[in-house]
Amino acid sequence: LIEKAVNEFKNLDDKPIRIISHLDSDGLTAASIISKTLFRENKKFVLSVVKQLNENILNELSLENYNTIIFTDLGSGYLTLISKYLFNKKIFIFDHHNPENSKNYENIIQVNPHLSLIHEASNKISGAGIVYLFAKTLNQANMDLSYLALIGATGDIQNFENLNKEILDDAISQGKVLVK
Repeated sequence: LIEKAVNEFKNLDDKPIRIISHLDSDGLTAASIISKTLFRENKKFVLSVVKQLNENILNELSLENYNTIIFTDLGSGYLTLISKYLFNKKIFIFDHHNPENSKNYENIIQVNPHLSLIHEASNKISGAGIVYLFAKTLNQANMDLSYLALIGATGDIQNFENLNKEILDDAISQGKVLVK
């Protein structure tokens, strides 16, 4: 899923990208990671942070002049509404919450551990962790952002096993975290 998202991202035009992220520790760190990643890729972007997605927000987004919208730490629970209002835009969803459905939408690239059949996926990696894995796959230089994903995981009260352990190892190797 991450490779697919990276390939789709590399084919984007140079127009500004709209980012919508969740208002909590995980969402804010996910927004930080994607913002820094886009900055490093010389992509212009506009970021908004919301408490929750709803039909009004999606309707407003449909009226904005962006071809690409990235949702971080939210979006998977609103696939039907996203496809209804944003059908003519390229959508990236980097989320760890349960998806509303498993339907494939032509314009939506969704990276979510639930789609990889990871048991109790919401507790295995945070939204920031998903964004970090995308950023790292896009460019290994983004490994220095690993510590931000750890903040997201900590905010979501996750353990540091499996995927989160890999991110922790990246942060240690980058000199961003010291484990005592």
